[in-house]
Amino acid sequence: MPVRWLVLGVVLLGLLLPRAAGQGLGSTPSEVRIDLDRFGVGNLARPGDWAGIRVRVQDAALKSRDVIVRLTTRDIDGDSPWYERAITTNPGVQQGVWLYARLPFADLARMSMTVSVHEAIPSPDDPGAPTGFRAGRLLGRSTLTPRGTSVLAPTEGLIGILGPQPYGLQPYTQPAPNTNLPILTLGHEVSTLAGGLTPADMPDQWQGLAAFPVLIWGQGEVSELRGDRARAVRDWVNRGGHLVVILPPVGQTWTNPTSNDLYDIMPVVSVTRREGVDLTPLRPILTSDAGAVMPGSAVVHHFVPVTGATPAEATRILSSPDGDCVVVRRLVGAGAVTLVGLDLNLGRLSQFQLIDADVFWHRVLGRRAATNVSFDALRSAPGGLGLANTRTYWSFDQDIPELIAQKGKAAAGVALGFVVFVLYWLIAGPVGFGLLKMKKLTHHAWVSFVAAAAAFTAAAWGGATLLRPSRVAATHVTIVDHIYGQPVQRARGWFSILIPHYGERSISVGEPGLEATHGSNLIAAWEPFSAEFTSDPLSFPDARGYAVDVRAPSRVVVPTRATSKQIQAEWAGGPRWRGPRPVDPSGGGTDVVLTLNAEATTVQPLITGTLVHELPGELNNIFIIVVRGQTPLSDRRVRPGVIPPAFPPVVADVFTGPASGWPAGTPLPLDRFTIRAGNALATSYDLSRFVERFRPVIPGGFISGPVRPDIAKAPERFAALALYHHLSPPDFEGSRVSNDAGLLYAAYRTSTHGYDLSRWLTQPCIIILGTVGDAGQDVESPIPISVDGEAAPTKGITAYRWVYPLPDRPPRYPDALVPTEDSPAPGAP
Repeated sequence: MPVRWLVLGVVLLGLLLPRAAGQGLGSTPSEVRIDLDRFGVGNLARPGDWAGIRVRVQDAALKSRDVIVRLTTRDIDGDSPWYERAITTNPGVQQGVWLYARLPFADLARMSMTVSVHEAIPSPDDPGAPTGFRAGRLLGRSTLTPRGTSVLAPTEGLIGILGPQPYGLQPYTQPAPNTNLPILTLGHEVSTLAGGLTPADMPDQWQGLAAFPVLIWGQGEVSELRGDRARAVRDWVNRGGHLVVILPPVGQTWTNPTSNDLYDIMPVVSVTRREGVDLTPLRPILTSDAGAVMPGSAVVHHFVPVTGATPAEATRILSSPDGDCVVVRRLVGAGAVTLVGLDLNLGRLSQFQLIDADVFWHRVLGRRAATNVSFDALRSAPGGLGLANTRTYWSFDQDIPELIAQKGKAAAGVALGFVVFVLYWLIAGPVGFGLLKMKKLTHHAWVSFVAAAAAFTAAAWGGATLLRPSRVAATHVTIVDHIYGQPVQRARGWFSILIPHYGERSISVGEPGLEATHGSNLIAAWEPFSAEFTSDPLSFPDARGYAVDVRAPSRVVVPTRATSKQIQAEWAGGPRWRGPRPVDPSGGGTDVVLTLNAEATTVQPLITGTLVHELPGELNNIFIIVVRGQTPLSDRRVRPGVIPPAFPPVVADVFTGPASGWPAGTPLPLDRFTIRAGNALATSYDLSRFVERFRPVIPGGFISGPVRPDIAKAPERFAALALYHHLSPPDFEGSRVSNDAGLLYAAYRTSTHGYDLSRWLTQPCIIILGTVGDAGQDVESPIPISVDGEAAPTKGITAYRWVYPLPDRPPRYPDALVPTEDSPAPGAP
């Protein structure tokens, strides 16, 4: 009888256990309701970048309580970053909560991403609880299912627009027909417009805007942007963002310190409003159609720098024919704020498509691709576009994984293992047995075998112990930007950090003990775009979660397994590297400046002055770019049926730097290096011809899919990334007589969005591109990385970009449009 009851109990237990387990896995506590509000600002997010995800939570409890809202993703090791924020609930009321995370290169629609709410247990001394609270009982959980339209391709650009209109930016969004690649027909990267935004849609941390290189503020009261949201926009600008503000026709308050929390980063100008302005004379800065009928009565704001304003605080970008500034810019850290005085909200401008992207926006944003020609016209033009769908995808930031891979240590271990195995096989096998046979000691074969096994086991164990690293070490690739005269440097770095410990270790970015400026620095696990990272990536058997405070994601405590952890870091702060500065070669004088000789002949220097730097290593692979200004405006109509050359609207020359490198403390006389003809020290190029060197050479005709570039040319590709939006367009005509697939290349990037300097090609400046730490000279990253509070030694390559702003020179108008004393008033017969 007892046996019978025991068997019956086992059967019943076997039937009930699977059902109970299924109910536990499928059930979701409902004390807190969770709804997805925004998957990214404007409901757009890009894998590989940080994104702001806004959720709505509603607590059914009877009284307020502290809870943790957690977003869970997966990293390349299979561990789960928990992006957490502690809030106090308001029972029965829906509360909007911003969460921020770096989205992995994955199919986000299939990847298991969840938002959960937990009781918050105070844990102020727990290093694994960065919010000061530890997650307790689960109160609610929801699986994120972003719509397909919310998730961009990792190669797409992104432009934010506050306001309902596209303002003529649509051509940047139109991919080439007959291809599934997000590329422009006569250019490269397609940008998606996040339109219809309002001030209320702005996130409360800058990383929510990190995927946006540009924000166009077309409509919306700036007085509605206050507190944390205003600070987030300001931090984003200081870290490289470009805020473009289109002043409203009436009631503008952008220059009012009481109404505008961003007043301190606005151009230092006085604003004059004029009504009833005929836009016909301003047609060359809006459209290429000389026959377009422009509005005869519009509101235009003119800008005049305030007395005492520095050139960096008020730089004229575009002016009217009579010299009144209508587009002005202020440099803010690594970014900029641009005011547009033209009323681009005027209905007639949008109704009749009178804003050409490659006329107006190219000159404001710094872009190049020809966008105002229809595909049908191009297809029937000489040269044709019969091969428009045979573009070769070419990555310009694909070198990063190989450059940070710590292959040397692994190779040494593999080599040791191979040598030990071969020697063991020989001695314990045929060689050992042969020696025993010669000595007539074959009856001791087993003893010899055991001795050999023991000896080689000891050798292998000892060798592995000697080779096993005992200290933290990291390799890096870093891009750093410094604008001369600005108090902010910004940098993005990719690190492979070898942590020879098991358990958990904290990794942080920033100077230990110093509070970050311009918003929190960022650190997150990183994986290469080419990695096979799917909805269920391979993982370590002990994969586990780790918490990240979304308000200050500059420190994480990650699981460690005596292996390398790959991370991406975003840093901004006071200059850590002392870059180039003007000096007096004679040793006299303190206020030394560089001077542009814009009208210099080819045998005269474009720049007068000398530079010296104190970087931690020699600057190599140097290119010196002198931007003299924009090309003169034109009133010529583009002829239909002709493929335009897509020349950039910039007058710029490029010079190679010293071939042997530029050591620290060594003067660099620019008046000797910036001569365009007969220069024995440097080779000079027009910018359009210079960027041709970045066009890949791929013999053998069309190649479908990505192509792996030569790692030896990585420094050149870093230079290409700096000029990304000015890379050469595809050469369809040349491809008809050549089997070089590189003529139809389509440049793309996945990890370096927002790190091009194209905006600087809209105003006079000097740009110096180079690398520090290549050619066997490993140099530490300018980004301070710490492990458990101690600085981690790093070595690798840094792409260094230095910009020196020069006095402004707005482009000239055609002589026929420049008013004289005898000219009639605009619009007069």
